[in-house]
Amino acid sequence: MVQKYLDDILKTAKAGDATEPSFYPDLKNFLLEFLTQKGFDPSITVQPKRRVVGIPDFTVRKGKELIGYIEAKEPKYDDLANLPHRDQEQIKRYLEKLPNIILTNFFDFWLFREGKIIKKVRIGFPRIITELKTVSPVQNETQLIELLDLFFAYYIPESRTPKTLAKELARRAHLLTQTIVEELKNEKITEIDRIYNAFKEYLMRDLTQESFADIYAQTLAYGLFTARLNYPGKDFDRKKAGEYIPKSIKILRDTFNLISGDAIPESLESYVDDIATILAHSDIEEIKSQLKGKSGNSDPLIHFYETFLAEYAPAKRKSL
Repeated sequence: MVQKYLDDILKTAKAGDATEPSFYPDLKNFLLEFLTQKGFDPSITVQPKRRVVGIPDFTVRKGKELIGYIEAKEPKYDDLANLPHRDQEQIKRYLEKLPNIILTNFFDFWLFREGKIIKKVRIGFPRIITELKTVSPVQNETQLIELLDLFFAYYIPESRTPKTLAKELARRAHLLTQTIVEELKNEKITEIDRIYNAFKEYLMRDLTQESFADIYAQTLAYGLFTARLNYPGKDFDRKKAGEYIPKSIKILRDTFNLISGDAIPESLESYVDDIATILAHSDIEEIKSQLKGKSGNSDPLIHFYETFLAEYAPAKRKSL
């Protein structure tokens, strides 16, 4: 299976003018085959390349269960420790926010858990393929299988306290903010542009794209939490969220008309789905109980917002 993967990489390289995304199908097909042989129902989403850093290149699920992410770099980078500065900053941000991620140049695979590297494997030499247009026999196949087993064995721990849940939501909201800014700066007009313009016209005329992205990312994360408070089951997802936003909170209901449907921009979809998955894995009744006990009233929403802001933007907590 691994030798076939390297043969596919070689075929892509020989096609001429191969770029990083040219190799995505080879890696995706290899991972799908790996998961299928393990008896899992795989789901691997490849993100479109965008001008600004957004989400990692691959989002990996087993069925609906979020497993983690894979960030790929071109095979020309044959030393992942010496990537260009911009790429290093990108990886640093991912490692701070995403708990289970692989960094690869399609030959080296580095597995990070909670920001710390736990395993490195090299299965071949990038320059042999990119420069000599040939392929050497697979190295370290057993170690690669072990690394992938570790990666796919990850599960989202159940959040049982407001603080642990707030931390997980804040991580995703920070990355979502960057993606919203990118969505506003691209040349394509989407619903996000319409909402931004409406905010400027009716609420804050001097609202910058960056400030809007910050507000909107919070709204999405907190709105999903609001819906989860009211959702009775364990199969919560973004498409169910709109039905469970209180009718009294109109701005949230309008927001979730977008993300609950098919009009959501593709660049935001994975982040929103991930937040929903984290909420689905939360012991929401226990969290409600703790929030009520701390706030001294029956509505946990306000108290959790302070907890969320302490993780998301502690410097702005008081003013917000």
